[in-house]
Amino acid sequence: LEFRRVLFRSILGIVRATVDFHWRHNAPDGAIGVLLRAADASYPEQKRAFVFEAARKCTTAKQYPRARELLAQLTKDQPFQAEYLAAVADTYSQAGDDSGLRDFYTATLTALKDAKLPVDERIALTATMRRSLIPALVRLKDFTGALDQYIEVLNRFPEDAALARETAGFAARNNLKPRLLDYYTKTAATSPRDFHWPLVLARLQTQFEDFPAAITASAAALAIRPDRADVLESRAGLEERLLRFQEVLGDYQKLYELSYHDPKWMQKTAETNARLGKTQEAIAALRKAFIEGRPEKGENYTKVAEQLIKWNLTEEALPFAQQAKEKSTGNDWVYLTLLLQLRRYDQAVTQLLAVEEDSNNGALLHAMGETVARYYTPEEKTAFAAALDKQAPAQRRRLRYLAASAGIPDLYARWLNQAMLAESSEPSPSF
Repeated sequence: LEFRRVLFRSILGIVRATVDFHWRHNAPDGAIGVLLRAADASYPEQKRAFVFEAARKCTTAKQYPRARELLAQLTKDQPFQAEYLAAVADTYSQAGDDSGLRDFYTATLTALKDAKLPVDERIALTATMRRSLIPALVRLKDFTGALDQYIEVLNRFPEDAALARETAGFAARNNLKPRLLDYYTKTAATSPRDFHWPLVLARLQTQFEDFPAAITASAAALAIRPDRADVLESRAGLEERLLRFQEVLGDYQKLYELSYHDPKWMQKTAETNARLGKTQEAIAALRKAFIEGRPEKGENYTKVAEQLIKWNLTEEALPFAQQAKEKSTGNDWVYLTLLLQLRRYDQAVTQLLAVEEDSNNGALLHAMGETVARYYTPEEKTAFAAALDKQAPAQRRRLRYLAASAGIPDLYARWLNQAMLAESSEPSPSF
């Protein structure tokens, strides 16, 4: 047995070397002939491999009818083997025979309807065939037929949002939007208990930028499946684009419940209320998102304060920043910079000097200085410099970097000069 294995490997190596020799020397008939003779002397599995390789070389050599004859031998026993079907399609594509390619795919799709294959495999193979048929139909200018293939694939995979977008894009480019929408409008009407069709219709309308119609279709899908958070989120996004903020608030509340109180949706609720000018409702939503039902940590109050600052609600953010400072040591940044934004610089400087000096002070002073540089007018900078200059000489050492970062170079230079003069006037140590 071992001798036979060694002998077979040796013979296979000879076949491989002979085929490669003919192919390298532009003698495709010689290479194909060697493969077919080797196939006749091989066991079934190896025979199929040799015949398939011969067919592929026929295609490369532009011997398309011969390639199809060889592939027909293979598809006779395995008519739906994906590799063989792709090879047959390639013979038509390489030959530029789109009509033949269309007929091949059509015949294969007809045969697949009665094929004894597992359901999932048949659906996947059918979808592959239909998608492969679309380019051929486009080249034949049969755009309606291509759209019909898109519809058939989409019917099999109605949850595929990317496929719905692709189908809508194809219909829009080829003036087939009414045909596509009419089909799914009728399908949704004839299947009132299947949420897939209004869902597909909503995605198509979104792609066509008919947002009111997309919202209506989404509502129909949600009436059947109110638990679909993805559909609800999509509808909320469309309502927000149309400035329907009251409807958006209702959707965010439902999403908050469906997502087991994900704070993201309460945060979105707060943002919408802020856009509507409902400051107290926005603050209440932020408290619900980050504070209520959670440990009393300073970082939770910091999140609320930072969110309010983003919306320019600095006065409302100050109490949360102060609580964050009180509930966790070292959490001074937001509070101190916020005091500066509110022009309460005397209080900010006093609080800063109360902070224990450590390695983080430099970054804190820089952040405070940037706040002054960004938000203060020249007049306000002058007043801020006067407030700093009132501090005792011993405190100015800590405030020098703040003056430099705040864009007050005159004060910084004067302080630095005073410090140098003070050091030079000190008596030298006696030896």
